[in-house]
Amino acid sequence: MLLPSLDAHISCDESNEYEMFFKGIPNCSCGDGVPFRLFSIISNKRGIKFLRYLLSALPVQSSLFSYGCCELFLMLSKAEYQCMTAEPKENFSMYRWSTVLYNLFFEIKCLKKFSSES
Repeated sequence: MLLPSLDAHISCDESNEYEMFFKGIPNCSCGDGVPFRLFSIISNKRGIKFLRYLLSALPVQSSLFSYGCCELFLMLSKAEYQCMTAEPKENFSMYRWSTVLYNLFFEIKCLKKFSSES
């Protein structure tokens, strides 16, 4: 399943691919632990659209978040990471409404940096 198109699968999925992808994952509350971990590469505009989709799904606990507090391990571009972690005093040009929501909803950590030559 292509994660950036997950929002389209929820609203008009005829193939049941979404249900098959999450089959066997129990619904948990946030205090019950992590029901699953998601690993993905966010590399283009559709990927960034998926990140914005996560921002809209989390407050209403729909989609991925209906199963509880999942862990997301994402490979992002340097620019998108900077937008997610920008501070108004240090990097105001990158500070956006989405920056506030990312920091409110997620614990963001850089695990490793890769160069474009890697």
